Amino acid sequence: MPRRPPGAQVDLHSGHTPKDLFLLYFAADTMRTICRNTNKQAARNQQKGSKYQWTDVDVEELHRFLGLLIYTSLVTLPSIQDYWKQSHILTARWYRTLFLHFLDMGTTNAYILHCDISATQQVTPMTHKNFVAELVAQLCGVTQTGVPLQKSTSHVSVAIANVAEAKDKATAGRRVCQRCKQVDKKRFVTPWKCKACDVALCVIVDRNCFEEWHK
Repeated sequence: MPRRPPGAQVDLHSGHTPKDLFLLYFAADTMRTICRNTNKQAARNQQKGSKYQWTDVDVEELHRFLGLLIYTSLVTLPSIQDYWKQSHILTARWYRTLFLHFLDMGTTNAYILHCDISATQQVTPMTHKNFVAELVAQLCGVTQTGVPLQKSTSHVSVAIANVAEAKDKATAGRRVCQRCKQVDKKRFVTPWKCKACDVALCVIVDRNCFEEWHK
């Protein structure tokens, strides 16, 4: 038996943006893995002689790319070149098709959650079209009218558990640091996490995993 009910774990009584719900299906670890492997592949291509200029992709840029992919489902243009201005995008290899399928499932499931939350809170849900339009805008970091949004300042280190007893503050709620686990292959525990990512990360004098994680 699973330790928890299957599916996305979300509080139906709390407020969630379309982006919040969508990212339940594209976790931060997944996004970082995609970015890391994309950058590695670009480096390999350059070593083989490719002449294009490359700037490493980060998670924020990947969010915008996903937003643009979803945007193509909302706005129909005469040809694919009108979206990308590159003809080679027409080559629909199997892994690209599979990725787009996952993207579509994530968007659809996020909207289903939005409807469930709206029903629980007894409010009228957005239409599917408006939900997707807002999701695209949030992923791209703009309003629906195209005005850039201010960058989030929620990536701050906070205590995993709030406790009143002074003797418990250094140990309460400690979890395994995800950077230590994934990068250094070690299991150090920490009472700190990133507020936005909800990922446990060390913040000590000689090991600032929080800073390294967000580079």
